Amino acid sequence: MMAGSSLWLNLSIASICLIGFFLLALASARQGEQLLHRPARPIERMAFHAGGWSLLTLALVLCFWGWGWSIGMVAWLGWLCKASATLVFALPRWTETRKAKPMPATVLPLPRSRLWRALVLMLLISGPLIFAWMLHVAPFIKNS
Repeated sequence: MMAGSSLWLNLSIASICLIGFFLLALASARQGEQLLHRPARPIERMAFHAGGWSLLTLALVLCFWGWGWSIGMVAWLGWLCKASATLVFALPRWTETRKAKPMPATVLPLPRSRLWRALVLMLLISGPLIFAWMLHVAPFIKNS
């Protein structure tokens, strides 16, 4: 594998992991109903399960193909952690309902909660991108 293609390999693995976890979220009862705005049919849930696990397996195969067994496994686990953490912060925002609730007078609103979530989400997204870029520009060392 050429060293210059590691950026594209990292980006593709990250995308595949995100889509795989998103499909697995659609297959679950609560998140699936909130994202689809209806309960998923059993055939849809099976298709979401199969698609999600297939994509996560494809990401593992790509990691093994790109970096070998030892580094590939570590890279795959790292991208799984990043993708799952990104969805942990993103899914509650996507699935929250917009019901107007009056706030009690004694509770002060937290103006930074939305900003804080956006900042954490940007850090979660930019961290792997910066890491992938650093891998891309790092010199290729060939062991003889």
